Amino acid sequence: MNNKRVTVYFSDYCGHCANLKKWLNEREIPFIPMNTEDPDVSNYLQEHGINAVPFTIIEDKETNEKEEILGFNLDKFQNIFSE
Repeated sequence: MNNKRVTVYFSDYCGHCANLKKWLNEREIPFIPMNTEDPDVSNYLQEHGINAVPFTIIEDKETNEKEEILGFNLDKFQNIFSE
């Protein structure tokens, strides 16, 4: 798990975002929080056609492979972090 860099784009008013961050914290999975209240973060999402949160990017530091997950897809997260 130490070879993964997790970035979570979220909104303060998003229940799924809160659940995702809680799930990650309970499993002691470190992540970089990116709040959409920050105009730069909001602009980044808009420029990349992302119009919903949570939006998570999981990067493998060794292979540079990237997984992008829109929403809190528990099955996907469990599969990725059970490796």
